[in-house]
Amino acid sequence: MGAADSKTNEYMSDNNRFADLFNYYLYDGEQVIDPDNLRELDPSAVALPYGDGAKSSDVIQKYRDVFKLLAAMEDDNAEYLLLGVEDQTHVHYAMPVKDMLYDAAQYAKQIEQTAKINRAKSKDPLVSKPCSDEFLSGFYKEDKLHPVITLVVYWSPDEWDGPLSIHEMLSTTDERILKHVPDYRINLITPRGIDDKDFEKFRTSLAEAFQFIKYSKDKEKLAEVIAQDADYEHLDRRTVEVINEVAKAGIQIPQGAEEVNMCIAIQEMQKEAATKATDKTLLDSIRNLMDTLKLTAQQAMDALKISADDQKRFSQML
Repeated sequence: MGAADSKTNEYMSDNNRFADLFNYYLYDGEQVIDPDNLRELDPSAVALPYGDGAKSSDVIQKYRDVFKLLAAMEDDNAEYLLLGVEDQTHVHYAMPVKDMLYDAAQYAKQIEQTAKINRAKSKDPLVSKPCSDEFLSGFYKEDKLHPVITLVVYWSPDEWDGPLSIHEMLSTTDERILKHVPDYRINLITPRGIDDKDFEKFRTSLAEAFQFIKYSKDKEKLAEVIAQDADYEHLDRRTVEVINEVAKAGIQIPQGAEEVNMCIAIQEMQKEAATKATDKTLLDSIRNLMDTLKLTAQQAMDALKISADDQKRFSQML
């Protein structure tokens, strides 16, 4: 796993941001998922093979990036959702299959856990015995699975050009065939795909992270966006670290600071860029005088009326 993937995984492990992401995607920004109702789960999902003749080598083990259990109350009944996030800093061209394996493995794990509980209950003489079909599978007719939802977050200003479904990966486009092949679509979030008016649906700094990444290649638009959003004036350290990692922004984070004023940081970067551009022009002029008029570096800098301090700096660059 690369540094960018590790940084985004750590970032999305926070319950507030995790809930914010799913509230945006599932409920259009409505605050349905309470971060306090989220519980971290083991990101490994093991799919156990069925049948007495299954071999241990048949076990599938996959590791999600971030995986949490949501326990919510619905009409006085506990409702459970299993929510996962896959962070991608590069396009994964087999993502539909990868996600399908994750989700299928989790459903298989639920069945295996339910079957263990049912088999333990069946040994109780006071509990009615299951029918033969229920006994064979261990999963009873009235048993239900908890929904598993995986969101893929593409941390890039670029467009996702990979497949979004299993059908897009198949070698045939024959609808007579495809209608008999179950499809599996990924749930994808990309900064580029978020409409400007929808950033306000986020309640955490995910809004600023995604917005910055979306416009990271358009410096004028980025400066405009930052100037119009007051939240950029006190952006938390972790968000700036993610932005630096995935967008290569180079924002300076003061030692020990937990917040960064992005407006000031961008202005400093612009000044630095302007200084570098001026330095390059002066250095080119100094070298040109030295080559054409055969002047020494000192004579060339004196002719250009360069200050003593800058002369010392340029002397080290020549």
